[in-house]
Amino acid sequence: MGLSFPGRAVRWTAGGIGAAVLLGTLAVYSYQVNSRQAPQPAGHIVSDEPAAPSPEEDYLYLLGTEAGRLAVFLRGEDEPQMVFDVPVRVLPEADQRLLAEGIRVKDYQTLVRRIEDYIS
Repeated sequence: MGLSFPGRAVRWTAGGIGAAVLLGTLAVYSYQVNSRQAPQPAGHIVSDEPAAPSPEEDYLYLLGTEAGRLAVFLRGEDEPQMVFDVPVRVLPEADQRLLAEGIRVKDYQTLVRRIEDYIS
């Protein structure tokens, strides 16, 4: 007689571990990205008032596709930072169109929520 595991419990455990690994990876990555600072040119005066970003620059991440899978890109970069094992073809057609164009995501918290929506 072989061992049998309750399938539902195994799936929940595997899903929980996967989600924890994903969120941990995103947290480390976000810390690395957010801790970078661009060097200031000599004589540059730093103002206390933030400059108003243009609409094109008002995001840090871009959700899109890479080889038919859900991917995360940093703004302005062509190579994905992460590619998830989520085939875009199984998503609703409206989501497929948005991802094909690229979904601009302004911050890390919003990125995590968007990814959770697609992987759950």
